[in-house]
Amino acid sequence: ELGCGTALASIASAKLGASSVVATDANTEVLALARRNIERNLSNNNNNNNVATDARTAVLQWGLMDASEYENVADVIIGSDLTYNSGSWVALSETMATVLKPGGIVIYLSLGHSGFNVGGEMGGFLSVVGNMGLQ
Repeated sequence: ELGCGTALASIASAKLGASSVVATDANTEVLALARRNIERNLSNNNNNNNVATDARTAVLQWGLMDASEYENVADVIIGSDLTYNSGSWVALSETMATVLKPGGIVIYLSLGHSGFNVGGEMGGFLSVVGNMGLQ
């Protein structure tokens, strides 16, 4: 998960059967919260057979250089509400293109923000993503 915040999507993925989940963010304070949420929601006493055995957090600053240590590791990338700042689109796209395995998928959601046109936001971001070779 990119820009994990509370790690909700990572926790849900683990509960739905993902074998490995990594909740990433560049902000270490956010990661501390995410780590606590993962521990509380995926601890052994809350475990069932469908929960990921490997659920963790990791610092990840978007961009080609920082993402290179995670090259081609993700079958699925999930994220939400990450494109409100168009200045981050290239770095986010570089990260997605680097981390995603060939044939992998990106699941992304954006609801937009006050004063933003979500269609324009997504259209612009998808154009940048396309230029990185992702479809």
